[in-house]
Amino acid sequence: MQLINGDIEGAKDVFITHTNLIDAQINDLVAGMNREVEQTIAKYQDEFNSATEAVATYYQAVLWAVFSASAIGLVLSILGGSVGAATR
Repeated sequence: MQLINGDIEGAKDVFITHTNLIDAQINDLVAGMNREVEQTIAKYQDEFNSATEAVATYYQAVLWAVFSASAIGLVLSILGGSVGAATR
């Protein structure tokens, strides 16, 4: 958990307290685990960014559709009002 929070020294302290490993072994172990944690975090960040981009694209399409429908409705209401005013 310390590695996920960025506390490398805390992770080393846990290994020192609970194992009989020497400092060099602990340093190698923590460095390897830290690389794996960083790779996992980077992978999830990439997936999150891809999902965010997809949502933004869909949201933009919906907004354009709403805008287009509103613009068409405005034009048709103006035309309808003009036709109605001209018949009286």
